[in-house]
Amino acid sequence: MLTDRHRCANCQYKNYNMCAGVILSTLQKYYVVPSVYCHALPASVDAEDGALVALVALALRICQVAELQARQNVLVLGSNSIGILTQMIANMQGARVIGVDTSHWRTSFASGSSAHGVCVPKWSSTSTTDSASPPPEVVDQIVHQFRLGDGADVVVDCTGSESYIKTGVFAAKRGGTYVQATVVDPFVELPIVMAQEKALNIKGSVRDIADCYPSAIDLVASGRITPRILVMNRFEADEAEEAFEEVNENREYSMKVMIKGIP
Repeated sequence: MLTDRHRCANCQYKNYNMCAGVILSTLQKYYVVPSVYCHALPASVDAEDGALVALVALALRICQVAELQARQNVLVLGSNSIGILTQMIANMQGARVIGVDTSHWRTSFASGSSAHGVCVPKWSSTSTTDSASPPPEVVDQIVHQFRLGDGADVVVDCTGSESYIKTGVFAAKRGGTYVQATVVDPFVELPIVMAQEKALNIKGSVRDIADCYPSAIDLVASGRITPRILVMNRFEADEAEEAFEEVNENREYSMKVMIKGIP
């Protein structure tokens, strides 16, 4: 239902990612939305890729917020679905992309599809609970392995994990940019003193905006990005509960799941 909140100043400028009345998704056959939320897909885009265009738009928005430039060293924390797509787009924009994830399977996937280099940090069970800073050996591992010198030009966190967030702040160069693309725990501790000493540009990326969709659709329609490669399991509509369970369990080999349309 269209409410007054869908006519706010942000929506008028197509920045509906900032609208307080946004409803992200529903699992039903029909749903009425304002026309500003709708974008036509060319006939060449199949249903699965079309369903994931929004994820491509989200990754585009993250790269917009980061203000990426060619030849920058970009550290993407998390090789989950949004991390992989962010790596792909950063790569297309001429950046040197480094993907970081604790999963060997996910980093292997990133190595073959989106990143110039990958790193599996060696956190210990005790070091991840350190509230002051990440273990220095993890930061050194990333910086030295990829010869980042003073650190990465841009760090994007796609995990929402406190361990990754702290590592990202310490691995960024002085005057660099840090983008928080996802948040899981709203009370994650941020090493703000280090961020201040480095004069980091800390930014938050919230969902996508309307202007990202034409470019996202073009990337998918042209075949430069095929988001369905991220779909590792498919479920019928009556198996939706099982699909959500798989997502909630965050299974290593479950990059993205797809629920077929309700008949």
